[in-house]
Amino acid sequence: MTDWILWAVRTFGYPILAVGLFVEGLGLPFPGQITLLFAGFLASRGDLALPWLAATAAAGALAGTLTAYGIGRGQGGRLARWFQRLGVPAERVRQAEETMARWGVWGYLVGRFIPTLGNVTPYLAGAGGAGLAVFSAAAVLHVAVWTGLPVAGGFLLGSRWPALASRVGKGGEWLGVATFFGLLAFWLYRRTRRRRQPAP
Repeated sequence: MTDWILWAVRTFGYPILAVGLFVEGLGLPFPGQITLLFAGFLASRGDLALPWLAATAAAGALAGTLTAYGIGRGQGGRLARWFQRLGVPAERVRQAEETMARWGVWGYLVGRFIPTLGNVTPYLAGAGGAGLAVFSAAAVLHVAVWTGLPVAGGFLLGSRWPALASRVGKGGEWLGVATFFGLLAFWLYRRTRRRRQPAP
């Protein structure tokens, strides 16, 4: 399946990429990270324009994520039964609910980067009544990291992109987690410094 998707991206370009990232944003199976690495490689050869590639990937992923949030908001308390019918383990749903209940929007971001747990977090955020503005801001941050890193990796590595692709699914996702926590640490540091500064 992955080989067919890479062929489609090479042949049809941006539309296939947008649809695929939309599907992944919904939490459905799609090899988004490998596809973005390959697309970054194509951009390094000039087959795709890097700005258009980044924008298309981000737009597709964000549209899928916001759609999942909207579905969750509409389903509300029926969401658990809906997941059960789709075969999502109840334990995963419970973990995602606990993470977001404890950490709020930061819980969404952490959960989104964790394999399988990330598939359900947008739905649960909507069902839990997370505000659209706050959720959208968190979703934009997640999408920027989730799509930006593999595109940049494929672009910089060029023809060596398969070396990084082989790590996806074997711990490669934690690169996104590490980046997120780096951003979180920087935000907390800036916030602490502002609080410690004496008022004028």
